[in-house]
Order: sequence, then C-alpha cells, then structure tokens
Amino acid sequence: MVLRIIITLETKSKQPGAAFRTTVLANPFVSFMTAASYRRIHCMQADGQFCTHEIRLYNAAHSGTFPIDMEAIAMTETASYEERARAIFADRADLYTTSAAHTDEQVLGRLIEIANPQPNWRVLDIGTGTGHTALALAPHVREVVGLDLTEEMLIEARKLAGERRITNVTFQVADVHHLPNELEDSFDLVTCRRAAHHFSDIHRALSEMVRTLRSGGMLLIDDRSVPEDDWIDDTMHRLDCLHDESHVRQYRASCWIELLENAALTVEIVEPYTKQRPLSSLTARVSADHVAEIHTILDHLSAQQKEQLGVENIDGERRSTHWYLMISARKA
Repeated sequence: MVLRIIITLETKSKQPGAAFRTTVLANPFVSFMTAASYRRIHCMQADGQFCTHEIRLYNAAHSGTFPIDMEAIAMTETASYEERARAIFADRADLYTTSAAHTDEQVLGRLIEIANPQPNWRVLDIGTGTGHTALALAPHVREVVGLDLTEEMLIEARKLAGERRITNVTFQVADVHHLPNELEDSFDLVTCRRAAHHFSDIHRALSEMVRTLRSGGMLLIDDRSVPEDDWIDDTMHRLDCLHDESHVRQYRASCWIELLENAALTVEIVEPYTKQRPLSSLTARVSADHVAEIHTILDHLSAQQKEQLGVENIDGERRSTHWYLMISARKA
C-alpha cells in the first residue's frame, strides 16, 4: 500500500504564510495515524529556512489507520540537531507525559532536596519537555518558567499544569543556545533535566544558562550519563543515537565537572546513579531499521559485555542499565 501525502508548507520567508502543495511518496512504518488526519512536522529546507509541514494522509481505495515514518520525512541531511529534536519530540510528546523515567518520583524528590528551593525564588527549567521538573518545583517557589524547543511538548506540559491546578508556572518556546536577553540575572535556580545530551553546543548552552542566574544562584543538571569506561561510553552513544537522532552526547561525571568549572561555576554535588530500564525505552516510536540495529548490537554482546551493560531478561522482558548524573554548581 502506498500513501499519497499532501504537504502544506509555511516558511519564515519573504512571503510569510505563503504555501504550496506537493505530492510525495513515503515508505510507511512506525507512527500510526488515521486517514484524513493532519500532523505537523518540522524540518530544514535546502536554503536553511525553517519550515513547518502539515501533512494530510489519505488513500483513495482504503480508509482506516495507516502507519507512516514521520522521522524519515523530517530527518534531512541539512537538518540541525535542534530541528531534529523538534521533529522527533513533536511526534513523541505524548510518551513523555507518562514516561517512567521522566515522572520518577524518587529522582524528582532528590532534585528538590539538592535544590532546597525557597518560597521567594524564581526558577528557570531548561528543556522542560512536558513539564515534570517545573511542576515538581512549583509548589516550593514563587514562580517557574519552563522553556523548550518543541511546542507539542509544551502543550502537554500546560495540560498537566491545568490538571494539577498549578498556576505559578509558564511555558514558552525557546532555544537554550539563544535565550531571551530579558532573562539575564533573573533566576535563583536553573534546572535542566534529561535535555543536555541534545544540545548541539554544550558550551554555548551552559554560558546561556549561567547568564540567566543571579549571583549565588544554582545550576542543577540531571541527565543521561556514562561511567568512566570507553567501551560503555561508545556503546551507549551508539544505542542513544539509534533511539533518537537528535542525541548529541552523554557526558561522564569528569567531563561535567570540567564543563561547569570552565563556565565559571563552583561544583557542589556530583551524584551518579543508574536505573534498569526495559528495551522498549530505546525502541518506542523508533524506525524499524533502527530497532533492528539496536537488537543486533545487544544480540552480539559477549557475556562479559552483557554484564557490563547489565543486560538481563526479567519476566520475559530484556532490560539493561542506563546511567545518569545529578550535578549542582553555583555562580559566584
């Protein structure tokens, strides 16, 4: 079965709102959509212009549900990591609303303990996603501002805030590499959870986050990490890139310390931790060829390598170790 896709394109060009229609063919798999439904994707044109695609899927001879690989359409050779992130997380936003890794009460609780938030504080949450960190901090502070690249993620965050009747949080689209000037010296705490491994320029991102901190303010990072082991580092990087094409790099504790000190911060707390997670955490909403490659990597591990990665079958489900790091640092 071949789907015909009608694309309406809007760009930030000389003629805002200008649109054209074209027909393309797709090799369908992965994300399921219904006939005559619409979905937005984001990508870069050949001339570097950002664009939003609204696609309508239909099949003249059939009705019902059709699968289509949204990421294959969005991932062009010219797409930046930020545009890849927009495309991927627009498609997966609903997953992060209930994600076990992102809603982990133990981890969120520890983050709050380290932050020790005060009632008069303003907090900035970078890469807020569907808002779990921002919403966890909100009851403890005066105001939280959550920023993310992807509007679809923020729609989910606003829904959660409404459901919980939290009114001191605002969410808006922004790129950590280019934060609004009005945020400078404005926040007592800046958090960034499960997002830094997507930043295409970690040095620029840290500089921007530090710029928004008041003197004496804290930067608190919680992100994917790896131990001080080259093979585990390389293998986890391969798996993460297959899981998410907007993944840039997860950093070791030693690297994070160096990064933060180079950003003129004083490191205070460094806490590595691990979680055993199911294979589905790497394969959900991932293209079929990438899923196959993930399985191939895991299937060809030696017994010693499986032990290093904590690969085991529990109740018929393959699980493995994922490494994380919580690290806090303070601005002079």
